[in-house]
Amino acid sequence: MIFNDPQMVCAVSTALAQMEDMTPGGWKEAMQSPEAEKWKTAADKEMASIAELEVYDLVTRASVPRGQIVVACKWVFKIKTDENGAVTVYKARLTPKGFMQREGINVYETFAATGKYKSMRIGLSIAAACDYELDQMDVPVAFQQAELDEDVFMELPEGYREGKEHLVCKLKKALYGLKQGPRNWWLLISKFLVGTLGFKATVSDPCLFFKRSSSGRLLLLFLFVDDMQIGYHLADKVEWAALKAQLVERFNTKDMGPSTWILGMRGSHPRNRLSSSHDDSLAAATQRPFSLAICSS
Repeated sequence: MIFNDPQMVCAVSTALAQMEDMTPGGWKEAMQSPEAEKWKTAADKEMASIAELEVYDLVTRASVPRGQIVVACKWVFKIKTDENGAVTVYKARLTPKGFMQREGINVYETFAATGKYKSMRIGLSIAAACDYELDQMDVPVAFQQAELDEDVFMELPEGYREGKEHLVCKLKKALYGLKQGPRNWWLLISKFLVGTLGFKATVSDPCLFFKRSSSGRLLLLFLFVDDMQIGYHLADKVEWAALKAQLVERFNTKDMGPSTWILGMRGSHPRNRLSSSHDDSLAAATQRPFSLAICSS
């Protein structure tokens, strides 16, 4: 099935726009909304994840060194959907207000490579031409796994600070919103992909990784912050499964199965194999495109 029906695309886009209208802009709005219970459950889940990963220690406000900044934070809520526009999860994310950070005090290096869309398109083209499987993985709490080098202090979040006004958070790991968060995560995941799993980063895009499988074919992995698209030949399924297991164990990565929803785009991978041998020559696979349709901004 190829999802290029304009009416289908329009319907999904409309549904996504309605979800945005239903999304609260902050804690008070969330707790006053008809979906307050779902948002509170999502926030509790976020706080439980933060506690499990030991993202911060609580210290007294009086112990914060002079000249340091206690960064404010906010809740960011989002309704996540699948490729059909159906609600899959209510998500709450605790986000420091990174604009309050000051260079040389609680942040130094901030550059982080981000996957290029043209690299993703090249990867999809190779997957289609070579009749590759195309899988997707997601890291639900990526930044929270990356350690910080700087001293960063943050206020406790709304809904969880009552009776603790004299305490603040001393962050040990990054959170979404910190200026150095993307860099620290990228350094952590790229080091693991190269040093542990044996991938190499391409020269043109350090977020497009590749390696040769035991069969001699390419394994491709495209990293876009905390989202991964993986292309591999069916003959290398067992080898990829072993690599995937290491990603799951190390980063609690979520296996999302075959790719159908890629960075706001919906797609399908029509299969028309000419033989059961899965001949991976380009000439034998020219009629197997990967189709994409934009469904959200």
